Amino acid sequence: MKLYDTHSHINMGELKDNVENIYKECKNKNMLCNVVGTNLEDSILAIEIAKKYNDIFYAIVGIHPNDVEELEYQEIDNLINKLDLLIKENIKYIVGVGETGLDFYRSSKGSEKQYYSLKKHLELSNKYNLPLVLHVREAHNEMIEFIKNNKFNSNIIIHCFTGNKNIAKEYNKLGCYISYSGIITFNNALDILESINYVDLDKIIVETDCPWLSPVPFRGKTNYPYYVEYVINKMNSFLDNDVSEKIYENSLLAFKLDI
Repeated sequence: MKLYDTHSHINMGELKDNVENIYKECKNKNMLCNVVGTNLEDSILAIEIAKKYNDIFYAIVGIHPNDVEELEYQEIDNLINKLDLLIKENIKYIVGVGETGLDFYRSSKGSEKQYYSLKKHLELSNKYNLPLVLHVREAHNEMIEFIKNNKFNSNIIIHCFTGNKNIAKEYNKLGCYISYSGIITFNNALDILESINYVDLDKIIVETDCPWLSPVPFRGKTNYPYYVEYVINKMNSFLDNDVSEKIYENSLLAFKLDI
């Protein structure tokens, strides 16, 4: 089985001190993995990891929507300018812009700074023809409207999908790739699991979002990129079909990798 964890954070927390061992295990598993930034510092680290272990890891760089709430608009502009330079100088190792998006779980609906940052990330995505990786929490309807009302030059990735079948249908109509995480292995996530039936198989990819969201049987423990195998196994079981090779091919297409 070929595996591709399309969204990990081995550049954060306890995992960033264990990259060498994670790399070796990923190599043993014959898998690829995206390392995703949520701020300038860990975006830089994502690039460093991708450079050092470029046969396994690819970088995605961006600023998380929660990280822009307390910033001034000029500070957001400064961060975007630095991201722009990072991408320009390291484009060989970067496969996406993000994670950006909308998160209204803790902030008020319609946060203007989150929208402002999202639009700036979209501009970078369009400028460099890189996929845009979207974090969406308590904001699916708003994100759907944003996608409808803006021009995208590259692929749209809905990271760690948490919606129901109706939301999945809307993203599917818009041609988005939908990424499923270990959440689909949870007993209380049947709506998310069942939404798989409403997405074109060509548009489904998988991720871990490690070190969080460990799949069953590791729930509550640290997550690792190679646990993406449990996400695939759950999907295979649910669909009563081995889609692992198809999901791998989708992932290559989503991030424009010719391997």
